[in-house]
Amino acid sequence: MINYDEYKVLNDVTNEVYTGKRGKRYKTPISNTIYTFDIEVSSLFKIAGEWQEFDYDIPQEEYRDIEKAAIPYIWMFGIDSEVYYGRELWDFEHVLINLSDENMTKIIWVHNLSYEFAFLLNFLDEKYTISQMCARSIKKPISFMIEELNIEFRCSYMLTNMSLEKAAEEYTTVKKLTGALDYNKARSPLTKLTELEKSYCEMDIVTLYNIVKHYRDIYKWLHRIPLTSTGIIRKSFRDKMGFFYIKKQQALVPCRKIYLMLWELFAGGYTHANCLHAGKIFHEPIESEDIASSYPAVLVTEKYAFGEFMRCNPKQFFNIKKRNTFCFMLRVHIENIRPKYYNHYLQRSKCHNLKNAILDNGRIYSADSCDMIILDTDYDIIKMSYDCDITITECYKAKKDYLDVEVIKFILHLYSRKTELKGIPEKEFLYKSVYKPQLNSLFGMAVTNQIKGSCDFIDSVWSTQEYSDAFIDEKLAQMKESFSTLWYYAVGCQCTAYARRNLLSVVYSSHEMDRDTIYMDTDSIKFRNREEHQDIFMTYNNAMIEKYRAVCERYPDELELRDFMPSDKDGVLHPIGFYEFDGLYEDSKGDGSFITLGAKKYCYREKGKLKITVAGVSKKGVSALKDDMSNFHNGFKWNYKESGKSTHFYAEKHLRDGEIVDDRQQSFEFKDIDGNIYHSDYKWSIILMPTTYTLGVTGEYQSMINMILERERRRK
Repeated sequence: MINYDEYKVLNDVTNEVYTGKRGKRYKTPISNTIYTFDIEVSSLFKIAGEWQEFDYDIPQEEYRDIEKAAIPYIWMFGIDSEVYYGRELWDFEHVLINLSDENMTKIIWVHNLSYEFAFLLNFLDEKYTISQMCARSIKKPISFMIEELNIEFRCSYMLTNMSLEKAAEEYTTVKKLTGALDYNKARSPLTKLTELEKSYCEMDIVTLYNIVKHYRDIYKWLHRIPLTSTGIIRKSFRDKMGFFYIKKQQALVPCRKIYLMLWELFAGGYTHANCLHAGKIFHEPIESEDIASSYPAVLVTEKYAFGEFMRCNPKQFFNIKKRNTFCFMLRVHIENIRPKYYNHYLQRSKCHNLKNAILDNGRIYSADSCDMIILDTDYDIIKMSYDCDITITECYKAKKDYLDVEVIKFILHLYSRKTELKGIPEKEFLYKSVYKPQLNSLFGMAVTNQIKGSCDFIDSVWSTQEYSDAFIDEKLAQMKESFSTLWYYAVGCQCTAYARRNLLSVVYSSHEMDRDTIYMDTDSIKFRNREEHQDIFMTYNNAMIEKYRAVCERYPDELELRDFMPSDKDGVLHPIGFYEFDGLYEDSKGDGSFITLGAKKYCYREKGKLKITVAGVSKKGVSALKDDMSNFHNGFKWNYKESGKSTHFYAEKHLRDGEIVDDRQQSFEFKDIDGNIYHSDYKWSIILMPTTYTLGVTGEYQSMINMILERERRRK
């Protein structure tokens, strides 16, 4: 690395400059040089009157009242593969001034811009104008401009949706250094860094440069690289579909009432544990079956709304001919809700006026009544899973048909290429960096809610938009004109509903399958007694072939059956939407094969190796179980180091009850690990504090489990 004071504008040789059409975002030609930026930070805690590093011996609850602060102790700036560094972040302002050019826009890439942005505000705040802020939510900037410097910052994390280490593995041949830097040390800009620590810092920039270069090689010009991972597929999709398709989607933007109803009813994938088995260690083999590309599969095989939702008489919903021609959106009142199966469907969060409910970890086991908005597909699932009385209070219908044939062909092409390239070493790059992520991003594109998430950054304060009628109407009017309107929002809502049906229809195919299902997550089922249930999956897969045929009959000149069933490198067919074997969990150590304590909380042994999936705990946290599944129990605690997770605290200006609150960190002094006394004037920061995680279930959920087990005991 080179000290920043050796940086001169002459070192910044811009080989390429884009001078063509730039749209509204850029006022000047754009440099194609890759600039990158990163910082390393010390989080500090005032313990017993002294500022120091995090003390792992202090219980987490005691940290609530401990004063916290953070300071950057080194920053790195890259110009293509050349890396500069400085110790005081204030000095980076001089580099930016040196770099700025009123006649040429320059783009600086940061991996996880939301973190660096909080520290950059120490010299940007009140001194420069931050404009064109694009953010997914408050405190999550994707990109922004510094007006006076004509410099744009972009977040590469939003582009890759991966950690720097993972993105490097996926898109480059460069390996990020890991483990060389203990983040918990109390370093300051005065602290002497070892050569290994400097190399760690340098390689972060080199790695980021190579990731961005990967995208520049694809798009040629930096400013044409999409801002987000979903943006990549949006660009490909928009280019493929063309002008007339987009105009058709603009015309489908609904009125405010219908849009809000769709917004309210939207739900994601079904993720839940069977309450009959929660907390139980299985010793028998447990099979996992996955649906091959579940969301893309329903997009190419199901019918969707392609017209405006119009209010109609509820009687039409029960007309078979109407059900075959229209899709329906229903406002319903449900009474006398009683379960037919152990895997329960209705979500508490989607219900209004819920009365006398017994909850199954956020889902409804039974209730006297509730109100909700649902799709026709949801109606069918509810009738499958409960004995209940449903009254339709409002009914809306829209004509339905398969998606445009070009859309279906686009999705099938991505799936085919992903299938064909998987496992071929020389093609792994295309598989990982092009076809697989684009196919996975299709769903995100389909369910993007362009109203939700609107936020502003004004006078260095984040705020969210109030969803007034006028604001929503304005957004909908913009969607009717925008060439970013690529999907009818109803399609995304229907897509997830179809996927939930495909998952649960298999589980509800028999009471035995329902009992033997242990856990489900969006597109996978983990169950026991695999030999007894194979016919269920064969029946389902055969039905999928009939769906392929129906689509081919709709587009006889465009599609063939084989388009839905590409083969892998070994010639094995992988039909889209088929259930496929995804693993067998076996008790090879005598401590069990599988256990779950609820959604996103399970532990299993695969090929002799113990693994975990726990929201809030790193995969590496499995080591804390000491290779013993019996340790995965209610009350088990991962300590600070084992959890691999951190809590964020913000020193910032923010809104509270409409008033700006200044929560800046005050000036302070501390002794770094070299014994240097450092005086900090940094006001704005993000403090990262290690956190513990305790595995468990709520008292309400445990009561539910106990009730089910007691009923089972009496039944026997």
